[in-house]
Amino acid sequence: MDIKKEIRELKKRYQLIEIVGVTGSVLTKENPRDLDILYRIDPEKAEDPFIFFTRLRQIKEELSKKFGKPVDLIDISTLNRVAKKYMKIEYV
Repeated sequence: MDIKKEIRELKKRYQLIEIVGVTGSVLTKENPRDLDILYRIDPEKAEDPFIFFTRLRQIKEELSKKFGKPVDLIDISTLNRVAKKYMKIEYV
């Protein structure tokens, strides 16, 4: 299963939260033990900011179930320049 290709397809379904890329062992190992997925939130898309927390949990559970692996969701806006410089990131 091509995890990055699957994520590209799945991300089209998500509203409010944009899946922007993957990082970590999914880029370096054929069968990673977990998935590190980068996302971005557009706060202007929701009237209730708490909906983001619910939606993030749903996306995490859905991806974990689909891929049979634990999923870590990382808000790309929390990464500083140094982290972005040294982390291998593939945008989807």
